[in-house]
Amino acid sequence: MKVWDSFVRLSHWLVVLLVISAWLSANFGDAEFKWHSFNGYVLFVLVLSRVIWAVVGSTTARFSHFLKSPVEAIAYLRGLIKNNAPEYLGHNPAGGWMVLLLWLILLSQVITGLFSSDDILAEGPLSYRVSSRLVSLMTGWHHLIFDILLVFVALHLIAVFYHQVIKREKLIQAMFNGKKTNIGKPIRPLITKPFYRAMLILGVVSFSFWMILS
Repeated sequence: MKVWDSFVRLSHWLVVLLVISAWLSANFGDAEFKWHSFNGYVLFVLVLSRVIWAVVGSTTARFSHFLKSPVEAIAYLRGLIKNNAPEYLGHNPAGGWMVLLLWLILLSQVITGLFSSDDILAEGPLSYRVSSRLVSLMTGWHHLIFDILLVFVALHLIAVFYHQVIKREKLIQAMFNGKKTNIGKPIRPLITKPFYRAMLILGVVSFSFWMILS
């Protein structure tokens, strides 16, 4: 059964590649962090566009579909422990909160990077608009948030491994082909929005972000 639209799958794997590339460029890139900055810009545009898609996109891409109450998320985790947790068409209640937190962390990482500086060659494009004290704070937060991101990425990978290997849910395959085979009761039918709408959102967000940086 169709579960993920094209933009959800494309944005997911691009975010994975961009995070890896951003880390590599920060540690092995040029001194002025040009490639690292470019990775950050693209990552911000992509994640923000995905957040907007979570409001106007396909059924399983929407907050209204996967973002449940904390009580439901805790109940789901208890079900996992007892091995009787139900299966969902899209993200499960706990996974939905993990996705939201990852988006917020990624956006925070990029925003702090815009105001950061290494006091030598590299500085964020908006660092000159704020005080040196705030730049120093943003730089510290930028490094701290990345460490937090690593923790959440590890938790995400552990969860994917559990569902993929232990529960034998083909989560990774579904994020490539968009289809899921063993599904419990779907919350509602999947209504897919056209891909061009996602590209339009991506274009508007890109232009708006470019205007801010300019």
